[in-house]
Amino acid sequence: MAEIFLYLLTAHLIGDWIIQTSWMALEKSKHLFPLLAHVVTYHIFTFGALYLVGVDLVQALWATLFLAVTHAILDNRRFEFWWLRKIKKVKDEEIPVWLLLGVDQSFHLVLLALVAFWLH
Repeated sequence: MAEIFLYLLTAHLIGDWIIQTSWMALEKSKHLFPLLAHVVTYHIFTFGALYLVGVDLVQALWATLFLAVTHAILDNRRFEFWWLRKIKKVKDEEIPVWLLLGVDQSFHLVLLALVAFWLH
């Protein structure tokens, strides 16, 4: 499980930080095309990581699809804002960028861990 998670984490760091363009980062929560472009490029690395670690092809495809859908939901930002408002009771004017980013990355990492556990 740890090996799968490390491969997924590496793919996450590459896809979410290294290859994501400024255009994708700034526009993905406002427009569908930049969001889809980011999700597709990100998950090429996700699928590659699962392939490299030896996950069965069908399982790798299902895991990649699950992560792609959840990634799109998270990167749309509506879920994070909902979480901060309703669960954490933070007012809109009190939501700093670092908190939004922290919530976003925390959910991404939890989902990667769940997938690693499922594939183990």
